[in-house]
Amino acid sequence: MNRTTVSGSYTDYFLDGMNRTTVFISYTDYFLDGMNRTTVFGSYTDYFLDGMNRTTVFGSYTDYFLDGMNRTTVFGSYTDYFLDGMNRTTVFGSYTNYFLDGMNRTTVFISYTDYFLDGMNRTTVFISYTDYFLDGMNRTTVFISYTDYFLDGMNRTTVSGSYTDYFLDGMNGTTVFIS
Repeated sequence: MNRTTVSGSYTDYFLDGMNRTTVFISYTDYFLDGMNRTTVFGSYTDYFLDGMNRTTVFGSYTDYFLDGMNRTTVFGSYTDYFLDGMNRTTVFGSYTNYFLDGMNRTTVFISYTDYFLDGMNRTTVFISYTDYFLDGMNRTTVFISYTDYFLDGMNRTTVSGSYTDYFLDGMNGTTVFIS
């Protein structure tokens, strides 16, 4: 039985007391008696202490395999409070599940872009999950990328993490990369 957990968190504190940012992704894959329980969880919370913006992006993907049958749920919620009337926010999520001859192709995509019209902040959060089932072999990739550019030349921050788990002939090869 295999128990695998990959988690990465990033916190960026600005000493001016204006910004608190956390990016967290957790991937847990439980194998129990040949049944697969997979959960991909990503959350992004950006708190501006000046009372100007409160933004939360939440995405959850859960895929349950029970008795050779596939149970899939995609859940996403977004809450955005506009207090200054200055924020433009777009949230896009798409889920595509193709069943072809008993082979499963699944893609979960969540993209969050927050543009501040004062030209100070450009933030993009990207979560992509793709699970390909080919001839009973499982290829799974979990990727999160966070880039925060401040045009005043003060801060350049990039957080990226990728998780790839290859199942070949019942053998488990795992690569975890977070930088």
